[in-house]
Amino acid sequence: MAEKEKEDIIKRLEALRRRAPEERPSPPTGLPQKDKRKKIARIVGIAVIALIVLSVSYVGYIFFLKSKEKEKAPEKPVLDDLKAKVEADIKNAFKGLPDKYTTDEKDLLEKVRKAQTKEEIAAIDYTKAAVNAWRTYLIDEFENLQKTGEDIELVAAGEPYRTKEEIIQKINQLSLAELKSAVLRIASVEYVPIRLTREQAVGGMAAPGDLVNIYYKNGSEVVKLARNAKVMAVLRGKSSGSIQLSETEKKLDTGGGVEGYGTSTSLGIGDTGAALTGSYEGSSGLKMRQTETTYTVEIEELQKAAAASKLSRSYIEEALANYGLKLNTIERETNIGDLDTEYLLLFEVRGTEAPSLVLHALTESDRQNIFVTIAKTSDWMKEVE
Repeated sequence: MAEKEKEDIIKRLEALRRRAPEERPSPPTGLPQKDKRKKIARIVGIAVIALIVLSVSYVGYIFFLKSKEKEKAPEKPVLDDLKAKVEADIKNAFKGLPDKYTTDEKDLLEKVRKAQTKEEIAAIDYTKAAVNAWRTYLIDEFENLQKTGEDIELVAAGEPYRTKEEIIQKINQLSLAELKSAVLRIASVEYVPIRLTREQAVGGMAAPGDLVNIYYKNGSEVVKLARNAKVMAVLRGKSSGSIQLSETEKKLDTGGGVEGYGTSTSLGIGDTGAALTGSYEGSSGLKMRQTETTYTVEIEELQKAAAASKLSRSYIEEALANYGLKLNTIERETNIGDLDTEYLLLFEVRGTEAPSLVLHALTESDRQNIFVTIAKTSDWMKEVE
């Protein structure tokens, strides 16, 4: 009995087990295998990038920071060589100046000796100090030379400068090398006459005292024969030396009181007429009289008469003083002039320029290639402005 109940219980348990839902394994608590691989790849990538950044930083430190540290604190022999070079440059920049103008040189050299780094040496601007010293020296020298009463010229970069305004302006523009090679000297001048057509002679508009440049056309090139030449005199061609004036006078008279003689018809009817013969009073008439007078003045003849003391010189001076220049001025103001006239101009040029000017002014064919330009604003130009 007991055995049967035991078997019965076992069967019931077996039946219950079969009716119960099948037991499934619980989901894994960790990440799937694929996600694990991704996570590992990220970690490896980050590690590689970090390694690369560290490597680059290290290389940068070695090649840049270390090199800068070396620059900041160079070895003593390297710094000494740099100091020696800069000291030599400073001495050369001030070389040629009187002691009065070299006070800055001593201060600069002292700064170089005390410098501890390249940066300190590079910060020493000796060029500016030297330029200022040279400019002060040249301006002082120019003013001292002016006291002699002679004409002074500055020769800089191969070009001459003769007026005070030009010289001071140029000195303030020159570089250190140009200042060191600039020369101030008493100008050697000569006077050269050149005969030119109106077009070549600046249209006849250059007056005595004006500064001009003189050029020469040599083939396809234009060469400057003289720079800042001063116009000393201007002579017009003879064609401008004749003055002609004419005067015309007309008079009209009314009523002549003329006595008439002859036969006059007093009455006419058809083909028949009565005639009156004898003397009778003439009617009042109109009479015209005209007088024309022409005056001709030859300037050249007046000059000859004055030179022979046959004509008062005061007349020439009062009536014809600067006649040619006045004529130029009037022509310029009225914009009407004799374009075919010629001029003889007397130029003041440097002694070194005179030979070349003479060479090119001797023959007519060479003179045709000479051209003059005004180099500085004339007084009449300022009035136009």
